[in-house]
Amino acid sequence: MNINGGFRIHGNNSRALAIKNLRLYARSDYSSEDKFEHDLFNVAITDAPVYNNNEYKRIMLRGNGSGGSIAYDVVFNRVMQPIYNGVARIQPAIHFINGEFWGLTAIRDRMDKRHYALNFDLDDDEILIIDCKGVNCDLDEGEDADYDEYIAMRDFILDNDLSVQANYDQAANLLDMESYIDHMILEVFAANDSYERAFWKVRTPVNNKYGDGKWRVSMQDFEASLKDNINWLENWTDLNNASNDALLNSLFASTQFQNQFINRFADVLNTVLNTTYFNEVVNFTFDEVSPYLAEDE
Repeated sequence: MNINGGFRIHGNNSRALAIKNLRLYARSDYSSEDKFEHDLFNVAITDAPVYNNNEYKRIMLRGNGSGGSIAYDVVFNRVMQPIYNGVARIQPAIHFINGEFWGLTAIRDRMDKRHYALNFDLDDDEILIIDCKGVNCDLDEGEDADYDEYIAMRDFILDNDLSVQANYDQAANLLDMESYIDHMILEVFAANDSYERAFWKVRTPVNNKYGDGKWRVSMQDFEASLKDNINWLENWTDLNNASNDALLNSLFASTQFQNQFINRFADVLNTVLNTTYFNEVVNFTFDEVSPYLAEDE
């Protein structure tokens, strides 16, 4: 791929490091081709309506993939990819700038409104995203009134008795429970201490699938994972949690949700979180980057 494009440093933590996290931009300001078009990944986004899409408006170069916490991030994203489209695809790559070797990086989906538009056949101007880091959630894409919709969904779940079926049915019309459960399963299993996630949806429903107007959840990263000294299921059901962290506890009031959560957790533990499959992903990722680790140091 050879195209004029833009780039900027992504995030804050890598600014102090030699290898920066970068965000690449395709825009008509830079080139007559306003999209990157390339087969960057060897897997498709599960259940995405535009299954074979190879167009991107943004591309992430994030993490050197050489071990430590970055390895957690690559593995947990890859493990869940076959069954949950709330995680990014990741492809380790060798990084050159102006022909000079800059170590290992990882090409990733940039999960913004353009990602959902291109892969889920939606209008990017209609996509709302609420970015949550710990207890704080802020509007990332949309208008102020769109943030109020997230608050209304959150507060309905927190303020109503979901053991009443009519209340739970209404909650399920606001929040896609399958997406929410999958993200919580991954959080609990990965023992993820950062808990960065995003809620997204379309403003005006256009279909009965991903354009249905329900909130869904995507994950940020897993670099702060494997905190084994904490019971994370207990943590996310603590009655003292702040509002943005309290949804799971309220949802457990519903027997229907309990059964769906337990059954899905069991299914996931017996498939992509099965020890054999998990180890295969770990070993595949290590084998992929190991020839370059000595030079990456």
